Amino acid sequence: MLKSLLVALWSAGAALGAAHGYGVWEARRAAAKVAAPTPGAELRKARPLNVPIVQDGELLGYVVVQLAYMVDVEALKTARIDPEPYLLDEAFRLIYGDPSLDFRRLEKYDVDRFKRALDARLPARLKTDAVKEVLVHEFNYVAKNDLR
Repeated sequence: MLKSLLVALWSAGAALGAAHGYGVWEARRAAAKVAAPTPGAELRKARPLNVPIVQDGELLGYVVVQLAYMVDVEALKTARIDPEPYLLDEAFRLIYGDPSLDFRRLEKYDVDRFKRALDARLPARLKTDAVKEVLVHEFNYVAKNDLR
């Protein structure tokens, strides 16, 4: 009787373990399908951008921005242009000229508006839609006193 009970428990545990393992495997497989990039698309990381914050003629610090961007490789080949300098220039102009930027409270800055503005302005500058999306990887403020 005891042997039968142990065999039943062992087989139930094995079945539950197999079902759980299959569920985990299926979830990872489905996530990999969703995360798979579109053919011909490539994610590139731009170099960090340092935007000086000047108030009343005095340098207070820098806003440090790290951007990434999704490009259509085929469209980029036909355009024959590197989008990174244009992306960094547009980002610099947007941050430096934004009167709503309060460097003391960067968490209040509307990063979505910043991204939408970059997404809208970049195709006009590049004269191609090779850049599909701009992503904000890092957005920080470094005070002048914190620099060495």
